[in-house]
Amino acid sequence: MSVTRTVRLDSDLDEALQRMAKQERVTVNSLVNRSLRKFVDWDSHAERFGMVTLPPALFMKLMERQSAEEARELGRKTAQDSARYAVESIFADFTLVNLLEFLRRMGQYGGRFRFEDNMEGRRHVILIRHGMGLKWSSYYSGVLQGFLEDGLGVKIETQVSPEVCLARFEIQATSEHNRQ
Repeated sequence: MSVTRTVRLDSDLDEALQRMAKQERVTVNSLVNRSLRKFVDWDSHAERFGMVTLPPALFMKLMERQSAEEARELGRKTAQDSARYAVESIFADFTLVNLLEFLRRMGQYGGRFRFEDNMEGRRHVILIRHGMGLKWSSYYSGVLQGFLEDGLGVKIETQVSPEVCLARFEIQATSEHNRQ
């Protein structure tokens, strides 16, 4: 369902939107909807929970100083200290469903990784694709451990490679984790 709304734009903004839409071969309406969706789903919350934009080279430099185990522990600590707050800031409750949506949005709007998840019965698989090296996979493994094991009490098994972090787990009772 869509709604028609009249919005007044500054002329320079309208010109920029038209140029961008032409370059991307989409309508201005599509571009505006995508931008507003990102603002509503991510940007309006990101400032509250302390997200900042940094160049990828700086991220890589910071991780160079860590061992794989230190990167994993940093990820776990990040999940415990600030990322849980981010999930609760957007969705009010820290549940598996809300966590998965948060990770999907972070992947989509944060630009550091692609997030995929699949569920068959009680078996669940999460895949984080990033291409930033083994230490970043270890970091993401720690984030998932912090969220799922520490936050929701779900035991996970992770595998890491230089471009992917994979996590597998089984859910005992979906409603049980949705209430947490």
